[in-house]
Amino acid sequence: PFDEVSKGKKAIAAALSCTDIEDNFYVFANDGAVYCFDKTGKRRWKNLLFTPTPTALFSDVLIQPDGIIAGFSADGTRGALVKCTLDGSIAWKQEFGLAPTRTFAADESGNLIVALSANTAGASDSLLSLTPNGARRWAKGITNTRLLRMPMIGAGMVLIAGIRENAGQREDVLLAFDENGSQRWAKPLTFTPQGMAIGSREGSPLLVVAGYRTGMGEALSLVLGLNAEGKEQWRLSYDVAVLGAPMVSQENIVFIATKGEAVGAYFMSKEGVFQRVVSLSNVALCLIPSVDSENNIVFATTEELGVVKIGKVPAQRILPY
Repeated sequence: PFDEVSKGKKAIAAALSCTDIEDNFYVFANDGAVYCFDKTGKRRWKNLLFTPTPTALFSDVLIQPDGIIAGFSADGTRGALVKCTLDGSIAWKQEFGLAPTRTFAADESGNLIVALSANTAGASDSLLSLTPNGARRWAKGITNTRLLRMPMIGAGMVLIAGIRENAGQREDVLLAFDENGSQRWAKPLTFTPQGMAIGSREGSPLLVVAGYRTGMGEALSLVLGLNAEGKEQWRLSYDVAVLGAPMVSQENIVFIATKGEAVGAYFMSKEGVFQRVVSLSNVALCLIPSVDSENNIVFATTEELGVVKIGKVPAQRILPY
């Protein structure tokens, strides 16, 4: 979060931010503007994209080599995507009859995959692909399904989770599409996905889905391993609440979860075997991590400025920097 004081008004970060290779910082604020600051904290530019209402929605900012993508909905229904160049000018804008979800994704060529939602149970949402220049590649309407979470791209497919209305009953569902937008399969789930990842095991795609369900008692998290056809390979259950997407390395799978006041990084093998948990309860962290170029899991600290890394060797050592 940041505070930007301008003409007596204070702006607050409304979505997750991003940085470029020169450590310039980009953030979408609740005043409807995208701000860019250099690594010393000096503002480079500000671009007002829209005027928010009390029901406005903001998407996380996505960095690309030549700019940033910001998504929003002024009223929670209709929405838009805007690409700003790294110097703050508008490269393109696309408007939609539905609102972009909180996060969207891009493939290695810079093509965007965006979920557009009516944010209403039983409505028909859409999955959309745009080129880096904002031109439409394909669009897929998904009947009676509210799309949730971030689309995931990998192994020649696009994964996304949603809630499907079927004969008056609601069910969580995982949907797979090919790179041209044709649906490959749909898999009903018994839990609400919090995140997905696409990796590989022994040369074949491995799809990992993590989420939890709550009842009268404590949260129960489930982690599923699926093949490219959506067939379940294994599952593990934990009496914790999983947060965000699992992370898949060359060796194992890691996800972050909480149980009461306890926080931990849970490690498991790609064969679905639990390995260990690294406690994170003694450090105040932002619990949505990233992964650096050396495959360390990186957290930002919240009580004071800092970074915490979980290193590979030794595997259970927490390395603060």
